[in-house]
Amino acid sequence: MTHSPFQNTGSGPCICHLASTRFGGPGIAASRLHDALRGCGVDSLFATEDPRSPVTAGYVTLPPEHRSFVRRIMTRLRLTQSSRLLWEQKLNALDRRGVFVSGPAGRSDLPQLPVITHADIVHLHWVAGLLPWESFFNEVTKPLVWTLHDMQPFKGIFHYTVDRDRTGADAQRLNEQVRLRKVQLLRSLRPEHLTVVTPSRWLNRLSVQSEVLGRFRHQVIPYGLDTQIFRAWPAEVARGILGLPASGRLLLVVAERLDDYRKGLDLAVDALACSAVLPRWGIAAAGAGCMRFAGRDVFPVGSLNDPRLMALLYSAVDLVLVPSREDNLPNVILESLCCGTPVVVTPSGGCPEAVFEPRDGLVCKSLTADSLACALQAAGEIKFDRAAISAAAHARYDQSVTAAAYRSLYHSLLVGSARLAEDSSKVLP
Repeated sequence: MTHSPFQNTGSGPCICHLASTRFGGPGIAASRLHDALRGCGVDSLFATEDPRSPVTAGYVTLPPEHRSFVRRIMTRLRLTQSSRLLWEQKLNALDRRGVFVSGPAGRSDLPQLPVITHADIVHLHWVAGLLPWESFFNEVTKPLVWTLHDMQPFKGIFHYTVDRDRTGADAQRLNEQVRLRKVQLLRSLRPEHLTVVTPSRWLNRLSVQSEVLGRFRHQVIPYGLDTQIFRAWPAEVARGILGLPASGRLLLVVAERLDDYRKGLDLAVDALACSAVLPRWGIAAAGAGCMRFAGRDVFPVGSLNDPRLMALLYSAVDLVLVPSREDNLPNVILESLCCGTPVVVTPSGGCPEAVFEPRDGLVCKSLTADSLACALQAAGEIKFDRAAISAAAHARYDQSVTAAAYRSLYHSLLVGSARLAEDSSKVLP
């Protein structure tokens, strides 16, 4: 008998979180939920193939994919290839124009792994390249929760509409083919088998309207943060630690990749090209790569992977700009507000949902550089109550709030699953 990877305390359900990685926005959000659940006594396991996953309690790096002896020989003789490799080759041949895409292939042995077979509930997160669509939903009969971090689960190969619209016709055709295949693969899945969770109402609406996931139960649960870390720190201390100027006002821009078109930093460059907008303000830029803001003092801080350093960075600046062309519920907005720093955001996606104007900052009127410039100029003239911003954000986004919402969901799923099993047994001869 295979040894269970869970603690098996007997005090509650065993939850297996599946994610392609614990890094990047989706991975960070997923690991924060896992940590919060473990903090309140839930038997939670976070499983990923990413070898960078920490060797700590509750995190598991999945072993190499198991393949039969015959399949290994055929692969070595180049008589066959894994579906993941075939999809990688197919996607690389597309006219993608630099856009990130992912196919429906994953590791074929995933449904048989102990982290799945011993779990009471399987909780999917961002699972691109890990989830085998062709087999997973037929073979895994446990209750499923799927927290969506972008549109890819109910689209084909694209993760956002703005990405799809930038690619060539061949990529868009394949996207539609994959989307229709997803519809077919989920057609036989009972509606009560899968619960879809979205962090934003915007993504919830799109998923409910989709042909792939629309018939399943949906719930909105915003991301949660450790508010002992993401809280206001003295600005002078924070600036000193990060090497930022002790005086002068600072605007912060943050992105995993500063040149990511979807994140809209080029709009920020255009908005700040006018010297009348936030005059004499410096720009702090966090993320990989560099951005040039003409006529501005720019202070690059690179990629900060430590949440404590990010909390110091938010505390060190006067305003945070999130100019996304399309986004779900960016961690940057929630983290900034929890640290008491006001934000200026675009009206796209779920970005406006976190901003209560004018207390938390401003939402620009349209997705243009001119609109961004107007919002930045107006925000620069407001005297924000940073303590009020932080207190309100803590009440909404503390990880205990998120963990409680998921615990309630898990409980309802197990009760419902037990009731279905009981009803099924009554009709057996």
